[in-house]
Amino acid sequence: MAVQPKKQTPIMEISDGGLGLGLAAFIANGEDLGPMIRQGFDCGKPEALMHSLRGIVKKKEVEIEELCRLHYEDFILAVDELRGVMVDAEDLKSVLSAENSRLQEVSSAVLLKLDELLEAYSIKKT
Repeated sequence: MAVQPKKQTPIMEISDGGLGLGLAAFIANGEDLGPMIRQGFDCGKPEALMHSLRGIVKKKEVEIEELCRLHYEDFILAVDELRGVMVDAEDLKSVLSAENSRLQEVSSAVLLKLDELLEAYSIKKT
C-alpha cells in the first residue's frame, strides 16, 4: 500500500490584503497555521506574513481590552451591589438581635407565670 503524497493546493494568494484575511480566517476557525506560514516563507514573503500577524495581534489586543473594560465595569457594579447587600444583612442582623432580646424578656416573664401555674395545679391536686 503506497502512501500518496499530499496534494499541495495554494492556501491563499500572498498579497497585502489576502494574507491578513486568510490568516484571520484560519485563526478564527482554529485551524493549523503551519501550512500558511510555510507557504509565506516558500513564496519569499515572510515580511508580509509577519506584518499580517502583527495586525491580527493588535486587533485581538483591542478586543481583549474592550472585553476587560466591559467585565471590569460589571465587576465593579457587582461589588457595589454586594456591599449594599452586606449593609442590608447587617441591618437585618441588628433588627433580628433586638427582636430576639425582646422575645427573651417577654418569654421569661411568661415562663415564670407558667411555673407558678403548674405549681398551683400540683398543689390543687394534692
